[in-house]
Amino acid sequence: MQNKERINLRTTQEKKKYIAMAAAYSGTSLSSFLLESAEQRAKEVIEAQTRLQLSVKDWNTFAEILDETDIKDRPSLKALVREHADELS
Repeated sequence: MQNKERINLRTTQEKKKYIAMAAAYSGTSLSSFLLESAEQRAKEVIEAQTRLQLSVKDWNTFAEILDETDIKDRPSLKALVREHADELS
């Protein structure tokens, strides 16, 4: 896959120097360091916004409610379970 998109940034000289030092310590270019760091942070933010984390007590309550629900009467729930079946087992 060829990189074709550009991201332009403006920063202070101090921040650039600091980030460049971290990139050098990592043995990578400034561009690679910035892109890898931004991608990792993006994954963290997306994960935090899209994954539901429940306590054991809350999970048990949720599971009980699901057990009481007839999945045939809830097509959207059935589709969701099918989509994430590997994560639920």
